[in-house]
Amino acid sequence: MTDARLRSQVEQRLLTDVRTRDCHLTVQVQAAVVILAGRTPSPETREAAAQIARGTPGARDVANRITTRNRPRSPGLLIALATGVLLVPFVVTSRWVGAAILAAAGVVLADLLWRRRRPAK
Repeated sequence: MTDARLRSQVEQRLLTDVRTRDCHLTVQVQAAVVILAGRTPSPETREAAAQIARGTPGARDVANRITTRNRPRSPGLLIALATGVLLVPFVVTSRWVGAAILAAAGVVLADLLWRRRRPAK
């Protein structure tokens, strides 16, 4: 089997497996050694990709260079920045009530945006 054909088969298996189909992985093959790279949301998904590659007929070995994503950061910095940006014009004009309302709206908006983000699979 050629390296190109093996690469195609591994890519197809990764795209059809429920554990890895949403991951952005690259596959290279050199002398029947499958080289996996990219990012996965968890160590379990990383290992699943390697198992799929190992189970592909014609693969002699697998070099697993896949990294796992870090957990997303807290929205605290985003909320602080949004609040600060909204407060600046009202602090300058001394409209504290308006500033408080806009600051609260900024915090709520930032929180809504954070909650609506697409969770890692």
